[in-house]
Amino acid sequence: MIMKNSKRILSLLFILSTASLSAQVMIKDINTGSQSSYISKIIPVNNNIFFRANDGLSGFELWKSDGTTTGTSLIKDMNPNGDGLNSLFNSPFAVLNNTIFFAGGDNMNGIELWKSDGTSVGTMMIKDIYPGSSTSIRTPGEMVQLNGNIYFSADDGNASDELWQTDGTSFGTTLVKDIASVGGSYIKYLTRSNNTLFFSADDFSHGAELWKTDGTSGGTVMVKNIETSGGSYPQFLIDVNGILYFAAYTSAHGKELWKSDGTDAGTMMVKDINPGSANSINYTNVNNFINVNGTLYFSADDGVNGIELWKTDGTDAGTVMIKDIRPGSAGGLDLSNYKTFMNINNTLYFTANDGVIGTELWKTDGTPAGTVLVKDLRPGSMGSDPKELINFNNVLYFNANNSVSRLWKSDGTAGGTNMINSQAPGSPTSLTVMGSNLYFYGSDLNHGGELWKYDGSNMSIEDMLSNKNVFSIYPNPSSGHFQVRITDEMSAKKTIEISNILGLKVYENTEPNIHVDIDFSGFPKGIYLVKVFDGQQSSIQKIVIQ
Repeated sequence: MIMKNSKRILSLLFILSTASLSAQVMIKDINTGSQSSYISKIIPVNNNIFFRANDGLSGFELWKSDGTTTGTSLIKDMNPNGDGLNSLFNSPFAVLNNTIFFAGGDNMNGIELWKSDGTSVGTMMIKDIYPGSSTSIRTPGEMVQLNGNIYFSADDGNASDELWQTDGTSFGTTLVKDIASVGGSYIKYLTRSNNTLFFSADDFSHGAELWKTDGTSGGTVMVKNIETSGGSYPQFLIDVNGILYFAAYTSAHGKELWKSDGTDAGTMMVKDINPGSANSINYTNVNNFINVNGTLYFSADDGVNGIELWKTDGTDAGTVMIKDIRPGSAGGLDLSNYKTFMNINNTLYFTANDGVIGTELWKTDGTPAGTVLVKDLRPGSMGSDPKELINFNNVLYFNANNSVSRLWKSDGTAGGTNMINSQAPGSPTSLTVMGSNLYFYGSDLNHGGELWKYDGSNMSIEDMLSNKNVFSIYPNPSSGHFQVRITDEMSAKKTIEISNILGLKVYENTEPNIHVDIDFSGFPKGIYLVKVFDGQQSSIQKIVIQ
């Protein structure tokens, strides 16, 4: 059926046969009409992506997609009376043996530990950790896989917000250790390093300090009492070649860069970057620690230059500011967004503000001379505010705003840094790579925010057209009424699909007659692609509506 006016997407008014077509395709209008499905937490699992979405009927629930419309579906309505995946709950997904683990709720047991293999019957609560309607997973935290188990923080009514592990079975879901004898230990920053799980925890005797576990109660111990008068509050844990780096506070030095090999003696401050008791690393929840070929890059403030880009090899002398991007004390690094560091082929891409052109895309090879602006995407002082940086086919993709928020890509050169398509979709977020496609949440005026994919190509329409003469279109160009004439080469079961210039399907007719009359007189002028296919072959041709 032809889509109603409320469901049309404005086509580009191109009539040139060489018009460029970006292969960005909306996979499915999950919350039909102009309403958004508010997709988030996209994660690839075994040739599918799992994600949280709201179809307007079931609330926020678990969905999956194989990249096709028919293969995109609600897995299970876990909570018929509300949200199965609470819209305000920020616990991430974890994957073990092609099964996704997450915090879910069914309106009877509170928010508990769930798992899903992508089927309705295989989507279930693993264990009612806090029996009854009480919630066991109460705080936004991490779920991390290590040695065949998922580790997470939970409350069973006796031990509050403590470290748990699961192998995916009820019997194998157990408390690792009750670290805090009173209250919760506030487990944070679960991070794998050298086959050990490190994290921050508060035992109510020492304050929040660095801990580690091998999965046993006896092997769950505090690594070091870094700050003896109230806790060092470790943050931003990251593994670099088997050494754990993190930020920690001491009253003598403030919040600085530390490292640990998992022993008390091997846990030490790397450098007092901001001398004295002042912090060089802010307490903000947003920071950028990244491993680039064995070197840790991070953001820090030395008390003179503001927050700038630094690197370390783990030694005091080898911990240096790479470049003063924004001279003065204001600092050049913007920590207001997540996903603003990305390593591609040992080049670090990041966002920075030099105080003149606003926040734009930069890159570095670790040297001052090699730390340069890639391109001023939004000339002037406002900046394009790049975010959601991701590696797709060894090319950088990201969200930037040069008056409109769109998907961009860059090969590291100014000439090779370009917007994918100025027309659609807007505000791409949750960028995730699976197989040969980049998946993301994007929006347009008529569908709201929905699930999209991009195959990395910018093909001309002529490149997409088929040379197989299995059907013809007459007249072409057309004022809106035209006929698709299918030859006898096609099998009895065939389908006609028509998409607009943005790749959105606007017409479908399954098992049509040999000759099909189509009325597009109410559609915007422009180029459309007509695809006819059966189980063995397909053919694409262009129709121009004038």
